[in-house]
Amino acid sequence: AMSGTPALLLEVARKAEKPIVTLEDAAGLAQRLFGLDPVPGSVEDLDSYDDRNFRLSARGGEALLVPADANEASPAGVAHYVLKVHNGVESMDLGFIDAQNLAMLRVRASGIWCPRALSSVDSTLIARAELPLANGTLRSH
Repeated sequence: AMSGTPALLLEVARKAEKPIVTLEDAAGLAQRLFGLDPVPGSVEDLDSYDDRNFRLSARGGEALLVPADANEASPAGVAHYVLKVHNGVESMDLGFIDAQNLAMLRVRASGIWCPRALSSVDSTLIARAELPLANGTLRSH
């Protein structure tokens, strides 16, 4: 689908289709989509070129089965997560996102630690939400 679109047009579209997500939105998405209970005030916006990324501390969610995944986890059951919201271009290409998730799993299977996608409350590795773009258009991300 995107393979026939010139790279420059895709690049312009990625910037134009960067989703609008507030810190409160990110906390709500983490709770609704992943069953996490974000610690109040812990959500931070991370710099990103064309996606939206947030660091947050939370309780609940999928158990961190690999000790290395509990990086900086506190005894109170709080773990640290990154919530990624893809831009409108990549959000339309689930195969692209799936390939990223599979690449992380492949690296981990080789014995090298790297981040991984957590399962959503629907037991999928890709969770979707309707979010606005800069022009106000709603898009499934």
